[in-house]
Amino acid sequence: MKNILVTGASSGIGRTITEFLRNNEFHVLATARKSEDIADLDALESVTGIRMDVTKLEDINAFIKWLELHNQELFGVVNNAGVLDLGPIYDYSIEQFNSVVDVNLYGMMRVTHAVLPYLKRVKGRIVIISSMSGILSGKWGGTYVITKHAVEAYGDTLQKDLEEFGIYTSLIEPGNYKSKICANNLSRLKNEQQTLGSNAPNKTRMALISKLERIVFEEEQHPEPIDVAKAVYDAFTNEYPLHRYMVGPPSETDLVINGMFEELFQLNEYPEGKLNRDQLVERLVTLWDIKYKKY
Repeated sequence: MKNILVTGASSGIGRTITEFLRNNEFHVLATARKSEDIADLDALESVTGIRMDVTKLEDINAFIKWLELHNQELFGVVNNAGVLDLGPIYDYSIEQFNSVVDVNLYGMMRVTHAVLPYLKRVKGRIVIISSMSGILSGKWGGTYVITKHAVEAYGDTLQKDLEEFGIYTSLIEPGNYKSKICANNLSRLKNEQQTLGSNAPNKTRMALISKLERIVFEEEQHPEPIDVAKAVYDAFTNEYPLHRYMVGPPSETDLVINGMFEELFQLNEYPEGKLNRDQLVERLVTLWDIKYKKY
């Protein structure tokens, strides 16, 4: 069986991806930070639990040594580990900003660059779990939205830079699915507020806590991320995998498509000499026909 490395596999999307891949003829090297989570993953058939914090280079180097020691090859990596940190961007200190970037962007860069020699040997695959938030921006998106936009650019650049080695890079952009990422953000905010105490009220923070409480409640109603796992599976098994897999209900994917059109219109507003309506439609139809070979 081919080995696939999945980071952040203890719960949520990472855990669902792990279980789907191991049930479909892959062996998963599933990473987590806590000993109990590693043991839980290791108990699954066709899964090996790996200790890894993507912010710690020593953990990543230890994994590479593990591959060497056990004479293991690696076909693919799923860069899933990430953290959520919502709030007005003007409220963030550089230290807070860096702590999120260190996980969401630099973490996947550390992992990907470390395993590249293995992927080059077998013309392997790279899968990056991005988000619809990597395409759209919204109020209080905070560093999460910024890092996911950066992740999108990283995935685009990686795809072009690795083409000569026969390595495909796929970006998965999920919508809303069951996950603990919002609950973890809420817990951190509540702990911070408790530390500050009642003598340091912050209306924005309290409003954000209230918003996150609603999101966490709504999150329980969201579907399990099985469709995300299926997209990952396709990225590993399709002879010509897609570069982007946007996964979610039409109510969410339509927002993304509309957002992309809105950005197109903004780009077309300046300078003078912009394309008129008919020219825009003609350009879109031409690109559609080229993409889907309908000539």
